[in-house]
Amino acid sequence: GYDGDYAGIRVFNSNVIIQRNIEISNTSYGIQLYDHSNSMINGNKLANNVYETQYIHDNQYNQILATCQSLPWYCHWNAIVDEDNIDHLFDTENRCSYIDVRWNYWGENFDPASDLVWGCDYEPIWNISPGTRMIYEDEQLYDSACILADSGNYIGSKETLDYLINNFPDSTLASIAIKELFWLEKESTKDFDSLISYYQNNSIIQNDSMLKETATYMIALSEREAQNYDTAIVRFEEIILNPPSFEDSIFAIIDLAYTYQQIPDTSLRSTVGTLSQYKFPFYEQFIISREYHLGLLHGINTAGNGIEVPAENEISNKDIIAYPNPFISSVTFSYTLEKPSTISLEIFNSQGQLVQSNILEQAEGQNEVLWNAETLPPGIYYFKIQAGDKLSSGKLIFLQ
Repeated sequence: GYDGDYAGIRVFNSNVIIQRNIEISNTSYGIQLYDHSNSMINGNKLANNVYETQYIHDNQYNQILATCQSLPWYCHWNAIVDEDNIDHLFDTENRCSYIDVRWNYWGENFDPASDLVWGCDYEPIWNISPGTRMIYEDEQLYDSACILADSGNYIGSKETLDYLINNFPDSTLASIAIKELFWLEKESTKDFDSLISYYQNNSIIQNDSMLKETATYMIALSEREAQNYDTAIVRFEEIILNPPSFEDSIFAIIDLAYTYQQIPDTSLRSTVGTLSQYKFPFYEQFIISREYHLGLLHGINTAGNGIEVPAENEISNKDIIAYPNPFISSVTFSYTLEKPSTISLEIFNSQGQLVQSNILEQAEGQNEVLWNAETLPPGIYYFKIQAGDKLSSGKLIFLQ
């Protein structure tokens, strides 16, 4: 993970420990954490300088970039530094409620207001000298579950994780435990039908919106692991069409396409699912699509044809509203102009191809533009619209 072109380490739908004093520098992103991953970023609490601990520094954009469902459950005793970078040292794709990044070293010019994304709990700051920190009961339970799993006591580990979920549902480790149960099942009995039943029938999970959201995605992954491909496809499509967040829709698209790749009977691919644009005949095409959709998380992306495609999180959409979304045949863009202006509307399909382009003049005041998609196949589309000095972009879902 050193001196790469894009990310020093990318964690995608995985369970990992990043430690052993790795140095990551001179990449676009130091560490990327994606798609409901569990990760531990563990430096050396006995270090006396940056080279004696995990040193993540001077990467072009962010030193650590995570999605809210992939925040590291442990990120302490690291040197995370970029003295002259205008981007966040630790960043997320969406606003997350709480991010524990205490006991890390951030460099000499550290300014938490500009160097950390909203929601980061960063104090106390580590000064790179031997240190200790308090370990709370929920973390002790999670540590115990991991130790039990490492020793092969999967039953004891699962029971400990269940206790953590049921007794500490407000802890950030409760969602981590829900994901950990999935990874444990992959390592042990592979009884994913029982795991799905647990997720669906645990009242603590079902009555907590955040835990239920995590479990819903893990159910879809579990259906795929159980080789219930048709059910997994339905579940991923439900997430795509009703995503809790933009990042969830992106990962559901990627996992849906990967599910099709996992089906051993290629003839079955044509008989299941409604979003046929993600049924790629070759694995190489899936990889291209995956990288394209991951690029949408960061802003304007460039598809293979050279057309730039906007991402929903590139800018705020408050000034320009698209409704209804999802839509059946047409969608309306509504906005207010402070003066007569030229309006530019561009629509792209899921592969980044421009399918519609309109330029029109509109008067001052409240205005609307209607886009009729009846001649196009249903699926995911992206828009970029400029109305005067207001620019907006986002995702549209065209239903059958």
